[in-house]
Amino acid sequence: MNRLQYQIQTGEFIACKSTSANNSTDWTDLNSSDFIDSTTGSALDADLAFCDISVYNPGSATAFFKLRPRTTASDSTTNEIFVLAGGAIDIQCGGTKGGAITTIAYKKGASGDDVKFICAFNRKVV
Repeated sequence: MNRLQYQIQTGEFIACKSTSANNSTDWTDLNSSDFIDSTTGSALDADLAFCDISVYNPGSATAFFKLRPRTTASDSTTNEIFVLAGGAIDIQCGGTKGGAITTIAYKKGASGDDVKFICAFNRKVV
């Protein structure tokens, strides 16, 4: 039997984002400067690349996110990544075929929900 251990990628920066201050249910973009570094307590620099995205949705309705910026605030949720109410998901996205992911977008299902992101970032490789 062939046993392979895939490389586990850890980001250079680990940071968190709470969406409690955003009462919109429209698509909202996030980049690294929207996140607070868990080791320093300061906002991260802009244009770092996401390499791991964990999302927890303790809210009352399904939330959505995508690995790209929104096109408009009213983009469809069809075929987008979903996180059920009370659910969580983790997406490892470092080294994706499309290149470094520097902006993601999320959409809350209800305005009072507080979707939480814990993400790992690396500096972009040019």
